[in-house]
Amino acid sequence: MRITVLGSAREIGRSAILVEDRGAHILLDYGVLVSNGRKKDPEFPLHVRPRDVDAVIVTHAHLDHSGATPLFEVAGPETSIYATRPTIQLSELLLHDLVKISGERLPFTDYEVDMFARNAVEVGYRDPKRIDDLTFSLVDAGHIPGSAMIYLDGSRSILYTGDMNRRETGLLKGYDTDLPETDVVIMESTYSQTDHPAREAEERAFVEFVEEVVEREGTLLVPAFAVGRAQEAALALWRHRFPYPIYMDGMALTANSILLSNPEYLKDHQGLEKALDSVEYVRSWRVRKRIVNEPCVIISPAGMLVGGASVFYSKAVGGDENNGIAIVAYQAPETPGRKLLDEGVLDERSKRRARAEVRRFDLSSHSGRTELLDFVTEDVKGDPLVVLVHGEEEPMLKFADELGEKGLSVVAPSLGETIEV
Repeated sequence: MRITVLGSAREIGRSAILVEDRGAHILLDYGVLVSNGRKKDPEFPLHVRPRDVDAVIVTHAHLDHSGATPLFEVAGPETSIYATRPTIQLSELLLHDLVKISGERLPFTDYEVDMFARNAVEVGYRDPKRIDDLTFSLVDAGHIPGSAMIYLDGSRSILYTGDMNRRETGLLKGYDTDLPETDVVIMESTYSQTDHPAREAEERAFVEFVEEVVEREGTLLVPAFAVGRAQEAALALWRHRFPYPIYMDGMALTANSILLSNPEYLKDHQGLEKALDSVEYVRSWRVRKRIVNEPCVIISPAGMLVGGASVFYSKAVGGDENNGIAIVAYQAPETPGRKLLDEGVLDERSKRRARAEVRRFDLSSHSGRTELLDFVTEDVKGDPLVVLVHGEEEPMLKFADELGEKGLSVVAPSLGETIEV
């Protein structure tokens, strides 16, 4: 068995793992690294010819894991693509948005995205499927609705985590800890050197800040990822009985419909339904221009302020010291959201600084350092080789050393490196 890391090697983004075994060639994820504010062209994994790939298995809908999959429709649907139903539906939504934003800089169009959604094969959790002489099954990863770890069984067995979360959130229970014994674990290491604060305390602090801003007659913006974080923010406000107007805008509205249509992939379908019933949907510029002058909360993508309605809202809200901006999503380097958080810069071109109060709240849907250690030392069965991916280089290498000191066999491969097991 050969495992080649085509993306997410000592970096966060463009996840892609090629597995070659028993004559089959299988890709685990095929994502993109989306524009970070300076680089406008999405970055793709190392190239692999679609005709040489028998199947692609997608862990979840976020573009750094699904964003390059339409390439396999350019030459015709010869490669099978597998994922859970929510992953297929949410990927279609996010991929169409990627085409809208990146347009001619992509090697595929809306047509290939439509073909991806039409041809992809739905797979439920723990529903084994066969690809040539290999079998695979999906295990709940607890990251976003429909997210999965992939267990691939051939001459050797592999457990690939994708993005995973051990902690319970408003949307999900955390990943399924009943994991099979395996020879190789390919695991994310995004927060290998960082522990997240207690979830309930962080959500309470978030709600208290929101109340503080609205009660002083200010407007509070929550830039949030359309899939997962927007709904988590709404759930937190609903559970804490937030008494003031809440608005939601952008692609999150369509994501809401997809999530509610897949109740078996949610921890509490009725709770989410009630939380979203307490939110007013924004569908026009007339409403957008009105609510930025009202005491209220506005939840809107994009989470890093790269695009979407949150760009308008941040500029409209950010200039008034009475207002607030609650950062609840990861902010990649060089993005407008990171510039706002680190430097207080609201508009990089004009160097206009924010006057609104800006605070960050850690509502991460990834496992933190302690959970990653628990995963590899408690949840994983057998004595597997640990392959670290999806993390920044310095903390990843440090984590690799730490796991090695615990007696584990660990590698942190470079881009393009092949591991034979």
